[in-house]
Amino acid sequence: MRVLIISPACLLALLLVCLCTARAEDGYWEPPGVHPTGATLAAVLARVAGAMGTPDRAYAQRRERYAIAASDFNFEATATIRGDDFVVTSTLDGETYSAGRSGGAHWRQTPRGLVHLVEADVQGDDLDRWPTALLPLSSQCTIAGETTHGNAFEWVLLDRREHDIPHWFFVDALSGRIVREISREGIRVETTTFDDFRSTSGVIRPFRWHTEGPGGVFDVQVASVDPEAVDAKRVAIPGSSSDTLPLPDQAEVIPSRFRPEQIFVPVKAGGKSALFQLDTGTPNITVSQELAHRLGLRVALGHATLPELTVGTMTAHDVPLNVVPFTEDGILGYEFFSGRIVHLDFRRQLLETLPRTDFAAPPDAHELVTDWDEGMPLVALRVGRVAGERFVLDIGSFRLVVLANLLRRGHHAFDELGGEGIGPARTESYLEGSIETQSVSLNDVSLGFGNYKVPYAEVQTSTRSSDAEFPIDGVIGNDILHYFEWWFDADGGRTWFRFAR
Repeated sequence: MRVLIISPACLLALLLVCLCTARAEDGYWEPPGVHPTGATLAAVLARVAGAMGTPDRAYAQRRERYAIAASDFNFEATATIRGDDFVVTSTLDGETYSAGRSGGAHWRQTPRGLVHLVEADVQGDDLDRWPTALLPLSSQCTIAGETTHGNAFEWVLLDRREHDIPHWFFVDALSGRIVREISREGIRVETTTFDDFRSTSGVIRPFRWHTEGPGGVFDVQVASVDPEAVDAKRVAIPGSSSDTLPLPDQAEVIPSRFRPEQIFVPVKAGGKSALFQLDTGTPNITVSQELAHRLGLRVALGHATLPELTVGTMTAHDVPLNVVPFTEDGILGYEFFSGRIVHLDFRRQLLETLPRTDFAAPPDAHELVTDWDEGMPLVALRVGRVAGERFVLDIGSFRLVVLANLLRRGHHAFDELGGEGIGPARTESYLEGSIETQSVSLNDVSLGFGNYKVPYAEVQTSTRSSDAEFPIDGVIGNDILHYFEWWFDADGGRTWFRFAR
């Protein structure tokens, strides 16, 4: 969540670089009740800056402490802020989670030390929403419109910062204060209401807020705001652990059930049998709300700690979990495999882990350039005349799906994909939300090694506001992946493949 502190210098820069618009961007979701406005961006920003005052120079570097009450669960968080960068730590049931922004890149760190960027991770996490100030608005800010809230008249600012989800800020026209914020990640909508405005270091800012969203309802009280010098290293992206859950460093065949659309792994979770879906598109270990309830786990803001998780002969203890609405028992994300090579052979229905030490890919295997920084394998894919750099190799999905984000960003037309429609519109459902797609046959698809025809794929053709927004270009599912044998090294950021034998 964010409270904006706008300095006079920042305000001047914003007036020069921000474009003013009175409507939502076509095809994107916006909060209900927002109408076109005759107000200008310059006038609204000036009103906000006047209401917030002029911060002391020392305020740009500070440490803040928060007390959070979520249902019957109370905990604390601490934010360290240096200009536009920050890091926040939250402690739940003795487990410490960290999140932050450094150089414009958002990141998360699990209690076991796994770090990943969050741009492509739209499953939602309330623990990366803590800072009460994410200083100035970006150059992508616009005026989205105006609305009424009760008897109050409000202007609405939209900040669609690069590498971040969109945020709507509601400015009370009478006071000039930002009194609400709404953000949407995937289809998760979170609303924060600010109050208890006080003066500190020359700034009038809220010391309390109330948040409602899919992760639950919680209240935050600012315990202290302490200006202090913050070294850049304190807000830098930390190094990621390469062995988050200590397990035997040896080859292990993992019992698994291969199905056409997914791969499932039998596990023992807290001593109870469960079936987890294998998913390279998910960085964390995730369980359903129903399983968390069966296990008697204490859940706070979508997080819990599992005392013991056994997969095959491997057992991990005190496992941090994400808890989400989900029809399956859980998802085995790559955090479980951290520090190991994951070998996947669809033809032999073999799933195994291999030690990273002295690992060498088979001589007939090819390395596929892969970006693992965001917690999932992102690769380049060409579809017809359209090339994208952010397709997910997703064992948790079945079809090749081309998302509207790729077409919209490059101003491409549907026919540039070289596809032929073969079916009616349908709904593709993901954990993060659903989208409308058209079934197509694609004549020319390439991962950089040969050209292939994909007889059945899905292309997102609708950009309805109810669709989930994904900051990726598409998904490469098992209908393509099963033609190859794979070796995944998430920690080393490397991926190898060869044609299945």
